[in-house]
Amino acid sequence: MLSSIIIILLSALISACSIPETKIYNLHVNESGRSKNILYKKTDSSIAIHVEAPDYLAQPYIVTRTSPYEIKISKTAKWESPPKRFIKQVLKKVFSESGYFDHVSLSQIKREGYYWLIVDLKRFELVEEDAGFSGEVIMDVSLFDHEMNSVFMSTINRKKQIRNKDYRNLAAVLGTFIPEGLDEIKDTVIRNIQGQH
Repeated sequence: MLSSIIIILLSALISACSIPETKIYNLHVNESGRSKNILYKKTDSSIAIHVEAPDYLAQPYIVTRTSPYEIKISKTAKWESPPKRFIKQVLKKVFSESGYFDHVSLSQIKREGYYWLIVDLKRFELVEEDAGFSGEVIMDVSLFDHEMNSVFMSTINRKKQIRNKDYRNLAAVLGTFIPEGLDEIKDTVIRNIQGQH
């Protein structure tokens, strides 16, 4: 009886030792990837930013899309911050640094007197295809005015091939082209608001 318990405990210990360690990857916004950092004349306009995403992009584990219908969520590789939170924080920074808005906030609900920017993060993942691997980000963007009238809708789609399935390569690629997409959102939002005045 005692020998059976010892064997079970040793088996559990050996199997616990064989679990691979979790690796955490940082997403740094590569400032050189920003196409243009135009400073705008400050106005009294304010904007509230809301980011939506499927549940699998609100958690930190890295996602690989193996087909249009299937994704795999890594158990051993994750982002330092979930993609949804990362996009939200970088959007706030980009809009705040533009100098155009009196106030920039992150909000789950429409705020009185604010423009309302909704970014729906559709994809933030490694894509596995016959031709190799790519990093892909897709965001649907909608801007509404103070009275909830639609000002514009757009889709930002960035995809770039990477050498292999190394998540460091994925982080480097996303860190390079995400800023371009977020600057595009900022510049389009500001142009559309200016067009209303």
